[in-house]
Amino acid sequence: MSFGPPVLGISGLTAAGTNQVTATPITRQFSEFDTVPSGTGCRLPAVNNVSLTIVNNGANSLNIYPATGDRFFGMAVNAPMSLPAGQTIFIAATETPLDFQPRFWYQRVGVSGTTGAAGPTGATGATGPLGPTGAASTVPGPTGPTGPAGESASVWLYKADTSSTAGNPAAGSMQWNNATQTSATALFLNVLTTDGFDVTTFLSTIQSGQPIIVQDQNVSANFQKFTVSGAVTGPSAGVFTIPVTLVSSGGTGTTGFANNHQLTDIIIRQGQTGPTGPTGATPNQQSITLIGTAGGTLTLNPTPYTDQIISMPAAGGVVTLNVGTVTARERVLIDLVHGATLCTVNLQAGSSGVSPGFIFGSTLTSYTPSAANKTDNIMCIATGTTLLRVEAVNLGFAI
Repeated sequence: MSFGPPVLGISGLTAAGTNQVTATPITRQFSEFDTVPSGTGCRLPAVNNVSLTIVNNGANSLNIYPATGDRFFGMAVNAPMSLPAGQTIFIAATETPLDFQPRFWYQRVGVSGTTGAAGPTGATGATGPLGPTGAASTVPGPTGPTGPAGESASVWLYKADTSSTAGNPAAGSMQWNNATQTSATALFLNVLTTDGFDVTTFLSTIQSGQPIIVQDQNVSANFQKFTVSGAVTGPSAGVFTIPVTLVSSGGTGTTGFANNHQLTDIIIRQGQTGPTGPTGATPNQQSITLIGTAGGTLTLNPTPYTDQIISMPAAGGVVTLNVGTVTARERVLIDLVHGATLCTVNLQAGSSGVSPGFIFGSTLTSYTPSAANKTDNIMCIATGTTLLRVEAVNLGFAI
């Protein structure tokens, strides 16, 4: 028995006996009874200056007897007390003068508390292990996606011409076809910018759908953003007409730029659609189906860096596996797909391996899968000769 610190406990106890002599003895500071047949009990130890906790999780009341000659405070010598089902008692033993019996046991009974509120949801668990490679495919992979359209921006300098909406801006100027600039449905740009650059070739290549931003040269918050809404025409008398739809505006771009205000026209061009991506590669796998009954030997002769997928016999039994030969230090993965009846797999003599997680040296000549309808993975590596050796066995991947 052990009653000193640290506190020792035991659970799953079964009460026994119907009297002080035959009752289950208490041997720990904390004792939890799961099974309490009717009329049974437990017996306290003959010790002093000890505190004990007894829990009754059984279906019936638990009789608690003192040690022979002892008594509970306020009760007769050797008389038991009853602990109802679902309750806990804390008992302290004190000694009488000169340590003579009977000892006095003081008691404090507590009713089991109600179940506490559920704790907060725990953190998300770590990502599970990578599953096995899928079955071999005989169909080429899908065609790669179309590449996204590229973009570039060109910046030209103009002055605002608000004196007219007729579409006849002078060199270095631009006009709107509406006095309320944000209501314009067409922009008129002279082929010459304010710095004398001829942009005829560039303006003639503008396409419908391209963004055009008219911005204050000094304050970017003053702007008008349009989208080209149709085919560009011109040049007529040195002027291009660009049909547009307003997208957004800000600052003096919303109220309208003043006459002769210095502007920047930003025209965003989208590149040609990228070429179609190449056809995806066929997965580098080999699939082998073991047909018939167990008992034979299957020789793989695998291609290095491929995945051998083997369906085991549906009726179970014993299969001998020859993992084959490859060039030194090349790896091969073998997936064994087991059905409802498990097979025992023998590795052919001459191939050596190890149990998962240990260094090379132990020999693995066979294994039995852990569960039905699972896929087991065996990793093999050539060890400097033409023989493959088993490097690891991972059991129990879901099919």
